Formats: sequence, C-alpha cells, structure tokens
Amino acid sequence: MKHRSRFRPRLRKDFVSRQGRLLVFALSLTLILNLHLGVLFAATPSLAERVIEHRLANGLTVLMVERHQTPVVSINITFAVGGIDEQVGQTGLAHLYEHMAFKGTRVVGTTSYENEKPILDELALVGTELDQRQRDLATTGSGATAEERAAIASLQNRLVELQTQASRYVVGNEMALLYQRHGGVGLNASTGKDVTRYMISLPSNRLPLWAAIESDRMANPVLREFYKERGVVMEERRLRNESLLQGPLWSQSCHDSVGR
Repeated sequence: MKHRSRFRPRLRKDFVSRQGRLLVFALSLTLILNLHLGVLFAATPSLAERVIEHRLANGLTVLMVERHQTPVVSINITFAVGGIDEQVGQTGLAHLYEHMAFKGTRVVGTTSYENEKPILDELALVGTELDQRQRDLATTGSGATAEERAAIASLQNRLVELQTQASRYVVGNEMALLYQRHGGVGLNASTGKDVTRYMISLPSNRLPLWAAIESDRMANPVLREFYKERGVVMEERRLRNESLLQGPLWSQSCHDSVGR
C-alpha cells in the first residue's frame, strides 16, 4: 500500500505534463493553420474580381464565373422586363408570358405544328372575341340580352372544341423532359417588377443543347394551351394575393403609387 501511494503522485505529474504538451501542440497547430488560411484567402480573388464580362454583337451581356469543382454549368438568363412594363388594365401579362415560354416552339412541344397552327389561329380569334364580349358586358353593367347570351355560349362551346382539337398535337412538358434526359436539373423561371429570369443547371458538355433550346424558344415561341395556362396564372394570383389578408391592401397601395 505504501508503494502505491508513492507512485500515484508521479502518475498525476506525468499526466499533467502530457496534457500540457498536447495543449501546446494544439495551440501551435491552430496558429499555423490560421496563418496558412489567412495567406490563402488573401491570395484568392473576390467574387467580383472573378467575374468575366463579355458583350455579344446582339447586345447580350454575358457574366461568367469559372468554378472547376464539378463539370456542371448553371445558367441564369435575365431579361430587363417585368411587371413595370405592363399596360393599364393588362397587368399579369409578364407573368403569363413566363409560363407560356415553357410551352414549346414549332419543333418542341408538338407532334405536328403544320396541323396545329390553323387550330391555334382560330382559337386566338374565338378567344379574343369571347373576351371582348365579356368585357363589354362587364363595362356596361347591364344584363345580357338573350341574343348576347346565345353568342357568348356559342363562342364558349367553339373555344372548348378548338382546345380539344389542339390538345391532340401537344407534347406536354417536352422541353423539361428534354433537359432531364440530358442531365438538366433546376429548370425554373421567375417574374419580378423589372426582371424575368430563366434558369437551369446541366452538364457542361450539354451547353450547345441549352443554346439551341433557349434561342429557339425565345425567337420562335408557340403560345399553345394559352387559355389553360391563363387560368393557372389567375389561380396563382388568387392563392398568393387575394386569399391573404394583406393582399387587397398591397394591391391597392401598388395601384395608388403608380396612379392607376
């Protein structure tokens, strides 16, 4: 027992000494790492310094930041147009067109554009006349006559018939599926007061595919399923604005601020 009691203080002393050496080592290692990281970050350019800006002949400005961690390219096309560019009484068109830009072109989203086009042309005429008649009735505030009700009912029936015929040529979400088959993710868009954005991430070796799809849909859009998509946008407004307590107040404040 006496031998053990003499040995314990020596063990405690060795233990404390080892703790001290470990603490000094840890502090030294932390200091060295901090110095190296400080030098590394000081030598790394900021995000603004890494941006490469290039303006194309058509006026398009390209801002690019190279990051070589993965072979992926993330693209955000931004157009300087939005809700502020809408006309009085025609608000919501910027948001609606953002939706329509996903409906395809003459070659994407259809099985036969040649057969589809005459139907879409008549659909636009019938829909325009129907909308005009309904607006005229809302403006006058008087009840519709029997003749007016019959004309509106006839236009509505013809609109449904044409929509059914046009739907036979529609390839739903073909643009999104095309991107997905080539590794694209995050296909989306957004509309703001003064900007409209379209974004996608995809393998860097599929950049030519992106250029072909996006240039085609911006130069040759086909506004198929227009009335169906208009209903979707109107429902989004009801959901995000009119159903909220502060929604009507916000709409009225925006109306008053621009004198509309």
